[in-house]
Formats: sequence, structure tokens, C-alpha cells
Amino acid sequence: MLISSNFFTLNRKTQPIYFGQNECGTSKTYLRSDFDKTFMYYSQDTICRSNVPINKQEFSSIYRPFTDFINSAKEAFELIITTGRNFPKFLEFVNNIKKKGVEIPLPKTLITNNGGEIYHLNNPEEFFKSEHGLEVSSDNPLSIKKREEIKQITNWDGDVIKSKFTTTLKSFGFDVFDSPINEFSDTYSDTILQQLNRRGYNHQSSPFASVQNDGKLGYNIALCKDLSNNQEKLNQIKDSISASIGNSIKFDIKATPFDSECGNGPSIRILPKVEDEQLDKLYDTKLAVKNILENKTNDLIISSGDNINDLKMLNPFSYLELVDKDLGTIGNKIVKQEEDIYETSTKLLGDSNNQNLTNSLKQASEKRNKLIEEAKIFLEQNPQIKAKIEELPFISIAVKQEGTITPVSNEVREFFAFSPKTLLAEPDKLLDSVKNAMKIYASQNNKYFNGLTDIIKEMLGLGQKVLTKI
Repeated sequence: MLISSNFFTLNRKTQPIYFGQNECGTSKTYLRSDFDKTFMYYSQDTICRSNVPINKQEFSSIYRPFTDFINSAKEAFELIITTGRNFPKFLEFVNNIKKKGVEIPLPKTLITNNGGEIYHLNNPEEFFKSEHGLEVSSDNPLSIKKREEIKQITNWDGDVIKSKFTTTLKSFGFDVFDSPINEFSDTYSDTILQQLNRRGYNHQSSPFASVQNDGKLGYNIALCKDLSNNQEKLNQIKDSISASIGNSIKFDIKATPFDSECGNGPSIRILPKVEDEQLDKLYDTKLAVKNILENKTNDLIISSGDNINDLKMLNPFSYLELVDKDLGTIGNKIVKQEEDIYETSTKLLGDSNNQNLTNSLKQASEKRNKLIEEAKIFLEQNPQIKAKIEELPFISIAVKQEGTITPVSNEVREFFAFSPKTLLAEPDKLLDSVKNAMKIYASQNNKYFNGLTDIIKEMLGLGQKVLTKI
């Protein structure tokens, strides 16, 4: 099997420490799920406001089966949460679940800040049964290992980056402070700059910037709200920060006048850049799929999500370069077009009469469709690649949300109809889709099926033989 290494500079034959290792000798399934509105059906307000009641029976009907499934599967199934939240935000949420008198299955591995930090949670199954909290150090070995690997690829050093942009911001007259959400506190939200922005706060006499860490593998800088209406100065600040960091480091920097993560105020986000792509949820997921192919284990990666920060991780085209380099080049172009289509479609939801947006969407869709036709022709000319795509140990689940754009388009799903690589799920039916994904892959890959434990086959309703195999 041809495995391209274009996306990853490091050439490995063993797993990175932060992925864990399948030592159970059977087929192992990893669910790498987004948290909010994907794994977690309930909103921040429902869980974290003490005066909002919760239907415990409904809650248990969603999460009790998930807990039972994970416990019964034992070492043959692992839940990994990959979220845009940082650890304090995640901790606040699960603490409030506990206060509500309900519980959810917790992961042993938690990836926060869209790929910025990785935590291993010790005995998470005991959290809801005891008075103890989830305690991890900010400089845990898993995150340190990942930082070292990213530094080898990009020359990124989080402390150096922070020092440089802090000096630059101060040269523009900003007071710079760490955002309270970086701290392990349940009370940070009352003083954070983003909260002030939501109230229309406009600090003109003494401007300041609030730095939110994505671990040490990224920074989101919330700025005073008056800069939202001064794009020229915002870009000037961004360009000065970029120049201070220099060309020896591979990074991505973006200035946004209205950032929903910063109370719809202005922000500057700085992230490592891996092979021309900013570090995000896709990096770890793709590396996990690559590891299965290289080590020839009979495992499966299932990813699930609902939003644009999940789009690249969910899109099967993101992984085709692990099967074939040339097809992967086409696939990566399709993913970029899908991002443009998603962003434009989302803007149109709030501005449906904007002709410029309508024209942009039409052009992006036409370009995407031409690329998909190019990929179809490639498969017709290289039919052996279809079998390799069927073997690709990856299936995604896009969770549908009312009033939003689903992050995997119909066109993408239709391309993979010969070997379903992406499914749709209702917001409260993720477990059903996970089981369906496992059954689909078992029907495609006989080795995966044979490696499933008897208890998993029973829970999936599978017999002793697969109907279709490769």
C-alpha cells in the first residue's frame, strides 16, 4: 500500500506517545469526537447555569447507553474528546454536569484548544462517583511531547512567540495581560475581556489586549472593541507581529474584526503552520490514521463534529493522500473549497439577499464540483485505488444542527457512496451513528471484523461472517 508522507515531515514507524497504543490484540475503534453540540447534546447555558433545570431522565437516555457501550467494549473502544475549549472551560462544564446530578462517559485522552494541548485523564470513570476533581498539570508529558514534535516541523516555540508579540503590542501602547480563562477557575468569565466586549465595552484611553493560550501551540489575542471599525490599524498590528516573529518559524496569523470567540470583538490568532496548514483538529486525527496504516493494525478511527473547526477533520478528502499522493493533491484542493463554501453559506444565513455572497458561493461550488469530477476520472483510470479507499481506516460523522450548515456537503458524501466514509447524525443519536460506522467498516474490512471482540459483535448485531469483504 502506498502511503504518502507529504502532510507529515516526521517519518515514523511507531506511534507518538500522545496517541496511546493498541495493546489489546484485537481490533480497536477510536472515537475522536468534538464536544459541544456533538458529543455534548446540551448547551453551555443548560448545564452551567444553576437556575436552569435539566430533565435527568432524558439526559440518562442519551448518555447511559454510551457509558454502557464503552464499559462493555473495554479496551477495544476508546473515546477521545477533541474540542475548541481549553481545559478550564471543559472542567467547568463537567463539574456542572456533576452538580446537576447526572453523568457522562469521560475520555482518557482530552485534546483541547483545537489541537493545542493534550491531556491524559487518570481514572475518569471515578470522577462522578467521588468528590475529587479532574486534576492535570499544565505542562503534562503528552503536551510537551507534542510541542517537541511540532517544533521539529515548524521551529515553533510558544514562549518565544509570546514574548515577541507581547513586545510588539506594547510598542503600540497596549497593556497586555493573560486572559482569565487560562486559569483553573470557575469565576473567570465575569472579568474576561471577551465578556466586556459583549456588553459593548470600549476602552479607548488605555488600550489593552487579552491573550488566550491554545496551550503553547497557539494564541488568540482579544483586542479593544474600537479596533473592529479600524481594519487598517488592525492589519498594521498583525503585520508588525508577523514581522517580529520572522521567517524562520512556520506560522499562520489572521486578524479578525468580529470574532465570536472574543465577544464579537477584534482578535489576532497565531498558530503553527504544518505543511501550509494551520495546526488544528485534523493534525492529530490524520496522524492517528497514518499510524494504523503504517503499523498495519486492524483498527478504525471515527471522527465526529458539527462546525467549521471540525470540517477538515471530518472531510474524507483530507485523508486521501495517505492512500495516493496524486489523488490526495486533488482531495486537499476540494477541502479548501469546502471551507470557502461553508464560510460563505454561513454568512448567507444572516444576509440572504447579499448578491456578492451568492456569486461567491456559486463560483466556489462550481470549482469544487469540477475538482470532484477530476477525482472521479482519476478513480476510473485507477480502479485499484478504490480498494485502498475502502481499506482506509476512517469514517466521519457530521452532526446536523438546526439552522446551521452541515460541515460535510452532499457532494462529498455522494463521491464516497461506493465506500461510505462520512455519515450524518441527529444531535442526540451519536452512539447509533458510531455503531453504524463500525458495522460499515466491518463489512468492508474482514480483518477488522475478525478482530472485533464477541461482545462488540453482539452489541453491533453482527453475525460470525461479513456479507461483503475485501
